[in-house]
Amino acid sequence: MDYPIANNGSYDLLALSDSDTDSEILYRENGVTGEIIEDKATTARHRKRFEQLWYGSNDETDTIQFLDTRIKDLEN
Repeated sequence: MDYPIANNGSYDLLALSDSDTDSEILYRENGVTGEIIEDKATTARHRKRFEQLWYGSNDETDTIQFLDTRIKDLEN
């Protein structure tokens, strides 16, 4: 991945079945209201975004090392 992926808001993907891969629903809130979305195209788009973020993120060791380096830089 060559660029960051913005997360425009939080959401939950819920699988209603262990065996049916099309059983996901999406729950999201915007501060005023919450909504449940069962549209497969919408849930697939959010699943793809989640997977891009998940696989593009650093592991725990890299994250701790980055934070340690950043703290040292800020202290200087």
